[in-house]
Amino acid sequence: MALEGCGKFLKYAVFLFNFLIFIGGAAVLGVGIWIIADPGAIEHIGAMLQMNMYKTAGYLLIACGAIVLILGFLGCCGAIKESKCMLGTFFALLFLIFIILLVGGILAVVFKNKAVTILKEEMSKSMLKQYGIDTANNKTNLAATDAWNAFQTLFTCCGMEGGYQSNSSWYAWSASDWYKEQKMAAGSSNHMYVPKSCCTSEALKSNTTIDSCTGKTDAANAAPRHYPNTVKNPNLNEMGCYSAVVKTIEDNIPIVAGVGIGIALLMLLAMIFAICLCRSIQDDYQA
Repeated sequence: MALEGCGKFLKYAVFLFNFLIFIGGAAVLGVGIWIIADPGAIEHIGAMLQMNMYKTAGYLLIACGAIVLILGFLGCCGAIKESKCMLGTFFALLFLIFIILLVGGILAVVFKNKAVTILKEEMSKSMLKQYGIDTANNKTNLAATDAWNAFQTLFTCCGMEGGYQSNSSWYAWSASDWYKEQKMAAGSSNHMYVPKSCCTSEALKSNTTIDSCTGKTDAANAAPRHYPNTVKNPNLNEMGCYSAVVKTIEDNIPIVAGVGIGIALLMLLAMIFAICLCRSIQDDYQA
């Protein structure tokens, strides 16, 4: 007996909802495969943090995409075939994912400070010990160097904050192995205090402004040639990269929270629809 009335509406509503889930799962799966095949900027961030974050993210997206595809398939087939077994499996898997996401969100809040500390430590370690060191022979150091250059350019930042005898983030480069190595090779004054990636896009257009930014020439007691600097160097990005990361995360928290709440509501709605459709199938077939 085919479903009628409210049951028929639920049937096609569940099918449409799960068809969208199926498409979403395919998209997530595609992004995961793309990250593994062509990591791009995500690989740079992973290298900076001395982690294979881009690969981990890619594999997680592939796994999530596959699970969502299965969910969408079960939901669509369960609705069209009016199969209580498929709809029940769909509900159980969706409920399990809902619980996992809920626990994950709680853990993210609880361990937020720990995660932030690890992030700062890994960024600092990568900058101080890997940047610019034996990049011709050491692929890890080369990746970290490319990562920092890409990151400082993308986020218009320079160095790291705190712990280096100065509140100026650029000054952290003076504690790096890169700084010590190229200072020894170039002499006491003819060397860079910060990498070129610390310079503004405008400064990179001429050697004069580049040298002023990196400290190879004196910019009237401005950073980074002298400390304490009394004049702001217009050619230098002065924001610390850790602050840039934190600011980016904080700016996007409302969006992430909104998306998370939206997904949670959709999951609850999908579970309610699945239960109601199961009940309608049972009632109609018993009639």
